Amino acid sequence: MLAQIVYTTLTYLRLGQLHVEPVLVVGIIAVVRRILVVTTVMGGTLQSTGAPMLTFQEQLSELALLTVTALVVAVAMYLLRLRPALQPRASVDPSDDP
Repeated sequence: MLAQIVYTTLTYLRLGQLHVEPVLVVGIIAVVRRILVVTTVMGGTLQSTGAPMLTFQEQLSELALLTVTALVVAVAMYLLRLRPALQPRASVDPSDDP
């Protein structure tokens, strides 16, 4: 995750463009990972760590919210891919002015 943030920041500083797709992919992976954890807890196969257990209704609410989040991020990726690629900004040299 940290490597992805550093790479995205360096790319932005070098090119002046922010590439959002890699960040969205990492977000989808994180959401899917959390969905798997919640479903494991709901199945009762994960041992309690002493923290208060969520009720079944709270777990379902979290699962629904995570599902909506994953769908929103997926739609954002789809819309980004539909958008035509922007051309890099041309560097302006002040010495070229007459």
